[in-house]
Amino acid sequence: MKERFPIEEVINYKGNRYELAKACSERAYHLVLKRKEELNRRGKDEALSTNHFEPLKKEEKYSILAMTDILKKKIHFYNADDVKEE
Repeated sequence: MKERFPIEEVINYKGNRYELAKACSERAYHLVLKRKEELNRRGKDEALSTNHFEPLKKEEKYSILAMTDILKKKIHFYNADDVKEE
């Protein structure tokens, strides 16, 4: 599955904060779809042990937290620009 909204595009985004929030939600939605696709590839009847599931879950959580941190800094950056212009 090709990424619909790669993280590099989120980092280098040049829009307003509302567009950035939409971009973030698209990225999070893509991560959910990617995870579902991985689980479907393994087979619906295959039982996942916690040993296999936990590392993937933690990796996905870290990816989302890193994206959130980047977006907070980006939103702060855009707000600072608005204050300087006024």
